[in-house]
Amino acid sequence: MPDLHLISFSWLARVWEALLILIGGFVLSRGVTALIVRSVRFLDPQAHLILKKLLFYSLFGAFLGWSLHRLGVDFKLLIGAAGVFSVAIGFASQTSASNLISGMFLLVEKPFVVGDTIRVSEWEGVVISIDLLSSRIRTYENLMVRIPNETLMKSGITNLTRFPIRRTNIEFGVALNDDLERVRNILLDLAHKDPHCLDEPSPQFFIQNFGDSSISLKFCVWTNTETYFEFKTQFIINLKKRLDKEAIDLPIPQRRVVTSSS
Repeated sequence: MPDLHLISFSWLARVWEALLILIGGFVLSRGVTALIVRSVRFLDPQAHLILKKLLFYSLFGAFLGWSLHRLGVDFKLLIGAAGVFSVAIGFASQTSASNLISGMFLLVEKPFVVGDTIRVSEWEGVVISIDLLSSRIRTYENLMVRIPNETLMKSGITNLTRFPIRRTNIEFGVALNDDLERVRNILLDLAHKDPHCLDEPSPQFFIQNFGDSSISLKFCVWTNTETYFEFKTQFIINLKKRLDKEAIDLPIPQRRVVTSSS
């Protein structure tokens, strides 16, 4: 009995020691990681995230191994089991391997970085993280969307904020009998008076087509990317007011039905 008590006490002491190593290792890993990441200022946010995760998991993994060693875990058996487990996982999770490889391509190619606004399939939002298996975006509705990296590599990605300026297309129709030169001058005047409209590249006016009851027009103006949505909304409001003032109607599709009596 005394030997049994002695063994139990020794085992409890090892468990407490392992727990203390884990807790201390967790705190120390976080502190050291934060200190190193803050001191590295030349990396972009995306590289900061990856460096932070690599450092933390490497340091904490070392402390985890130390605590397991204090518990008397045989690392030879553990490594062997991990090898068999890795092979099984490798065969069973081809999708994860594909996501991992795709994630590495995304990190090298950099079609977008953290903070960019992108459009992928039906999703559009701000990139909040790029990990090795998946990337996350926050949509305009404040929803978090996790997209597997394999899906990103197979999909068309539109980066909406890569460049500092962006073109706004205003498309509308006017009546067939309206003076198109006058409409063009109104649009150019609105663009000239708007402080958010850039002079270069210059605004462009296009006549797209003759419709059934209107002429389709397209006016292209450039603005800063960060004020794109506010500029477009305000420009359309100003355009509607100006067209009303100039008595230029936006035609409603009409159909003329001719009946014949025989």
